[in-house]
Formats: sequence, structure tokens, C-alpha cells
Amino acid sequence: MLAISIRSGWLRYAHADVSDGTLVVNSLKATKLSKDFHRPDLRSPDLLVLLGIIFQDMIESLPVHDKEVFLSLDERWIDCQIFPVDKGLTRDEQESYLRWFLERRLGPLWPTSSVFFQELKSNGSDRDWIMTCIIPENALEALNIVLKRAGTVPVWLEPCTLSLARTVSGDEASVVFIKDGRSVRALFFFGGTIHAFGQPIIRNGIVSMDTITGDQGLVSTVISMINDIKPRSTKSPTVSIKFMGQLPGKWKGFVSSKKRYLQQMNPLDSFTLAKNAKLNVNDPSDFGEVAGLLHRRIM
Repeated sequence: MLAISIRSGWLRYAHADVSDGTLVVNSLKATKLSKDFHRPDLRSPDLLVLLGIIFQDMIESLPVHDKEVFLSLDERWIDCQIFPVDKGLTRDEQESYLRWFLERRLGPLWPTSSVFFQELKSNGSDRDWIMTCIIPENALEALNIVLKRAGTVPVWLEPCTLSLARTVSGDEASVVFIKDGRSVRALFFFGGTIHAFGQPIIRNGIVSMDTITGDQGLVSTVISMINDIKPRSTKSPTVSIKFMGQLPGKWKGFVSSKKRYLQQMNPLDSFTLAKNAKLNVNDPSDFGEVAGLLHRRIM
């Protein structure tokens, strides 16, 4: 199989063999994309030509032609949000309500959009949470065409946030800070499930949120706990704080000042590498979405 992630101007992929529920990674590679990918429009013919060339080169570089493709795209490509829904409603009723809401939000774009729902099971919340993913239908069709022309079979498509969330375990309240180009993304978890995500900012050592979608109450509680941590405190916070990738700019100081309470994640730790695995990797923690897709393949 091929697990491919496109986020923040980078394409990262893993080529792996799957047998009897066991996954062995044969190669990992990261490729910097051209500036044409910084403001992507999947409906652009020029962009699709570039994607076709990249996918074809990637396939030809592999010793074995693997047809299965699992693909993860960042939220500039797929509109992704998390909504609370009443636990008393059936799944069909929940989705019907969200379709009604999204139709009014999208207006004239609604008839030409494909909408997908992902139920977010939680062990401790008094509400259900559903992630909605929206992508233009013609963009989805174009992606399928590009992948099939490269001789592959598209099996799975999801937003990067969902891929990243699959690499995090544990029932406690937690947050994962992830390098996202020159900025940082934060994912918030409760009861073993993602409940919110957004873009955090840091000023004078204080963390706040610039954008949030999902459980704002959980986010507020977790951020307050982080800001309450004193540099020389011997008391551990009741929230799990993790990070993935080398955080940029002012976030380096944040990691340094709170390093005794932070855990750096290597999302590839749980996978077996082939004896002759080819690893073109500077930082394994940059492969979070790829790891999430690998987990999806063996679920």
C-alpha cells in the first residue's frame, strides 16, 4: 500500500506491505512541493497536472508497483469541522440535522459539494461529536482520475486532522501541538477521541487559540491548565501535553520552558521497518498523517 500525505507544502509517503494484519514499512520519503501548492485549488487543471507528475514519479521510484493508495489532505483542500450533536438523536437524525445546517452555510456551493461524516466516539462526553468533511465534487473526481492515471487504486481519502488523531491514544484530557509549516496546529482529546482542533498562538509565553472548531469548553480548560504550569513546579498537570515535529519560532521557548511536562511523539514507533528500508527522513515526527493512514489500513 501507499500512504500519502499532502500538508503545508510537503508531500510525504510510506510504502508498506500488509500481510495477516501485520504492516511492514519498506520506504519513507518527504518531498518539498512547489509554490503552486501553497494556495491549492483542486479544480485547477495546472495543479492536477503537477499532482499527476508527482504521483507518477513516486510510483516509478518504487521497486514494486503497489496499487492501493490511502490519501490525507490538509484543511486547505478539505473543509473540516467538528460539531456537537444530541445523544438522544439517531445517527440518521444527527446527519440530517448537519446536512440542513451545512446546506445553509454553503448556499449555492452545496449542490456541487461532497460531504462526509465521521462519528467521534468518546468515553466521557455527555454529547456526541461528529466531524464533517466537505470537498467539491469536481475536485474529488479529478483526484480519482489523477490517481487512476498513475496506475493506482484510490481506497481512502481523509483530512490530515483525522489522520493525525489516529496516532494519539489515552483516555485522559490531552493536547498535541504539531508543526504546521511556520505555524502550529493543536488537537484536543478527551475520552480517547479528538474533540477539537485549531491554531494556537503564543505571546510572552502565554498560549491562546486563534481559531477553534469543536468543544470550546475542553479547549479553554486545557489551555488554562497549560498556562498555569509554573517553571519550577513539582506538581504535574492533570492534562497530557504532547508535541509532534520541531515546533517553530516562539514555540521553541515554550518547549524548553515546559519540557519536563511535555512528551515528544514519534508516530512511526509502532511500525516494523523492513531490513532494507529506504528512509529519506529528517524528522520521523513529521510523518504523523502517514502513520495515521497506516493505522487505518490495518484497522
